[in-house]
Amino acid sequence: MNTKIKLLALAALFTASFTSHASEKAVHGTYVPVKGTVETFEVSDPTLGEAPEQLGRYKIYLVNSAWRSMSAEERKSTRYLIKVEGLVAGKIDLATLLVSHKLLDDDHRYTLRSENDFFIPQSGDLYCSTGTPLVIQEQINLVKGTGQYSNLSEGTIMLNGVINNCPGESDFGKNVLEIIPFQGSVTFE
Repeated sequence: MNTKIKLLALAALFTASFTSHASEKAVHGTYVPVKGTVETFEVSDPTLGEAPEQLGRYKIYLVNSAWRSMSAEERKSTRYLIKVEGLVAGKIDLATLLVSHKLLDDDHRYTLRSENDFFIPQSGDLYCSTGTPLVIQEQINLVKGTGQYSNLSEGTIMLNGVINNCPGESDFGKNVLEIIPFQGSVTFE
């Protein structure tokens, strides 16, 4: 029994030590998105004149683009991989069709904000006049971060996806987008 307690204490100490060491690594330089998804649902009511607004979840993985050229010493202090995940809210300005997003992680350690995001229709249209959902490519323009990502200076993330804007469809109001790997970048000072 005493041996089990010692082993559990040692395992807890090792885990705490590893976790604190991993969190000491800094996020700086340029990171590129490698995979991820954004899934939202339309929560506004256009029949009441409300601008389109989406709520949902995101998960995005980014890797440091300069990792291979870094010295061993630089690698010790720099994070190679960033995973951002949590809640997302998006609003469309009907006058300009530009979008803004707010991203919050699940543990409330940071927020990310975007402005002047835009989408390019690939097929379909905003009003589902063809009877098929709107397929888009979207550019997210990150402008600010808080908390552990307060050193974010700028960023662009590209996505492809489907905006299900066709009433009567089973997935009406659901939007599913995927990161376009290695398109865009996010810079931290």
